[in-house]
Amino acid sequence: MLDHQSPFLVQRSGDLVALAEERIRDAIKLGEFSPGERLSEQVLCDTYRIGRGVVRSALSRLAHKGFVSAQPRSGWRVCSITASGLREITLGRARLEPLLADVDLSGDDIARLETLCDMQAALLFGGAADGSQLSLIREYERQIRALLAARLVAPMIADWLDILWHRAGHYLNFFEASSVQRLEAADWTDFVAAKKAGRNGDAARQLQHFCDDFADFTQACLLKSELAAPMGRKAKRSSISNDEVRVSRPFGDRPSLKKDFSMRAIKALAIAVSIAAMMSVAGHAVAKDKIVIDLVSEPSSLDPQKQWNPDSYFVYRNIFDQLVTRDDNGKIVPAIATSWTYKSDTEIAFTLRDDAAFHDGQKLTPDDVAFSVNRIIDKKFASPQLSQFNKILSAAVTGPHEVTIRTNGPYPVLLAQLVKLSVVPKHVVEAVGDDAFNLSPVGSGPYKFEKWQRGVAVSLVRNDGYWGSKGYFKSAEFRAVPDAATRVADLKAGSADLAVTLDPDLAAQLQGAGGIKVLTAVTERIAYLKLNPSIPPFSDVNLRRAVAYAIDKQSIVDGLLGGYDKPVAQLASPDYAGYVSGIEGLPFDPKQAHELVEKAEGAATQPIAFLTSPTFDQRIVQALVQQLNDVGFKVNVETVDFATYLQRVQSEKAKQPAISFGRWSCACQDADGISFPLLHSSSSFSAVSDPSIDTLLNSARNTLDEKKRVEAYKDVATVVAKDVPILPLYQAAVIYGASDKLEWKPTANESFFLNRVSWRD
Repeated sequence: MLDHQSPFLVQRSGDLVALAEERIRDAIKLGEFSPGERLSEQVLCDTYRIGRGVVRSALSRLAHKGFVSAQPRSGWRVCSITASGLREITLGRARLEPLLADVDLSGDDIARLETLCDMQAALLFGGAADGSQLSLIREYERQIRALLAARLVAPMIADWLDILWHRAGHYLNFFEASSVQRLEAADWTDFVAAKKAGRNGDAARQLQHFCDDFADFTQACLLKSELAAPMGRKAKRSSISNDEVRVSRPFGDRPSLKKDFSMRAIKALAIAVSIAAMMSVAGHAVAKDKIVIDLVSEPSSLDPQKQWNPDSYFVYRNIFDQLVTRDDNGKIVPAIATSWTYKSDTEIAFTLRDDAAFHDGQKLTPDDVAFSVNRIIDKKFASPQLSQFNKILSAAVTGPHEVTIRTNGPYPVLLAQLVKLSVVPKHVVEAVGDDAFNLSPVGSGPYKFEKWQRGVAVSLVRNDGYWGSKGYFKSAEFRAVPDAATRVADLKAGSADLAVTLDPDLAAQLQGAGGIKVLTAVTERIAYLKLNPSIPPFSDVNLRRAVAYAIDKQSIVDGLLGGYDKPVAQLASPDYAGYVSGIEGLPFDPKQAHELVEKAEGAATQPIAFLTSPTFDQRIVQALVQQLNDVGFKVNVETVDFATYLQRVQSEKAKQPAISFGRWSCACQDADGISFPLLHSSSSFSAVSDPSIDTLLNSARNTLDEKKRVEAYKDVATVVAKDVPILPLYQAAVIYGASDKLEWKPTANESFFLNRVSWRD
């Protein structure tokens, strides 16, 4: 799947320098720093909360790319807008961009490009664009270029294009801020049609045409401004009202958009109506039949017992019913089970409702519930949820509407863990097999599976025969949109109703956007650094302690996470049963970390692969890597798709990565749900083989005495804090962007049930 986190597929170092470079570059592009303006290193340090060495390195990179220059005795200055600079940009683009016409595109790529063209056409349906529309149009154009660059099998050329596009954006923003005119947004319709038909020559000519348009517009602006010589300081951009904003040639005059009402024109009109409803101040709300949710990644699996990741969880919970569930306040309440009774410390009987049916019409029975439990605890099935359920010995039908679950000793977390149990149809799974069931799942939940367009979206339709609360929306589409900026753009355009996993900076962008709101919740999800004690260099306990000393949790939370998240010293938060107050991990002490690394000599200076995935916030990864390298480690980022990430972190212990970043939510709000899978030697997610930890975790699992459980978890937390087989980082907050008409309450366990969501007309 395309990693939109890096739109040009140029592998970056993943350090703070790259992040600082990006922030300063974007500020220059947007006119926050004017051409010729002196840049104070100290001001940049204070603004971005980073060290002077990082700022200096970032400025050096930007100087190499033509955004800043080093001035003798006066420090750094933003490069002036010059005729020679413009010639360099236009010539470079004219030579390189036509190469994008030859990239190989899949059917899904073509479909994505057509959708982006439709959105552009819709925004310009009827004439010139105002400022907000033009901004969105250009965002869609950025996505088009990013997709094409990602398919270019020449990383060096992609890197050059990256630089040229950013520099072109700087020049264009500067000229447009000084004029009432705007460069016409490129109409990519003919380009996509040419690629679809295999006419690469025509596609190349379209790309050349776009380059010519940019050259014509900027050169005309250059002549008008008399910028033949380098400029001095320019006043910052003035405000330009929407009625002053025009494009040089109306978009609608292009032949490709003057066709009679073809299917594409009809689609564009439909989208235009939708967007107009979102953007019009006086517009009236319309009833919504379909909800669109932008996720980070597509589900790794739609078989609820074959997965363990947030994006899968978001989708499949709506296809399947749970035995028990939590309400919006976190209380465990009935679902398929209407009631339950403890027959003994090791047996609990569940009475099931008799009016639930699967989507194929077959009635849900106690056999299906027992089958679902026994499927997970079967080691041959290799469910990633096994560590959450391995205290269960069996599930058996004990009455016409009853299932009894038997456990290996008392299991205080049983009900909390059963919140995650989705009931699958025995007759379907046995008939089609696990692989086929994953591709076309059948559940009994409030929504039915419709289709899965791999790498693009999963579509569901409402189950009108559902026994419980019916969903408001007739259908739902869960899209894979790895790039967070794209998720935000989709919200602004009205093409998405809910976007997940936003960072504080993007949330701030949405705060003032009309028709959009920001939803947040502090979750039970714990972020952590997983160290592998089974292999060098972290088989050395002192080097694991060096990692703990090297990481400044508070600065990461304050500087990158906007203060939403909370630093933690244990694998639990105050929201967990089993949380222990008073545990303190090793303090932030880079000097001590450096000394430990030096003492280890060569063992700590070998290259260490840091495994991550675009699913995670790469700013956090970059900060962690930088802090580790600052004390003497040599850590390199290895980015893989989330499915591969899950496979790697669950392999045998000696083959797991030396270090990886992760965030864990057990959706059970109990210390057992995170400590056991990440620390117990029997868990596929654990890289730890410590008999003392195993004994403590087993003890906590085998008593209903809450006091004894807390004592056991206190001892576990003490060992983790001292020996650092894993480093807890922070209790994660979750930030969503949503239409202000969407009625939904985020929860600490990050569940999303479509039948608990509505639309305010």
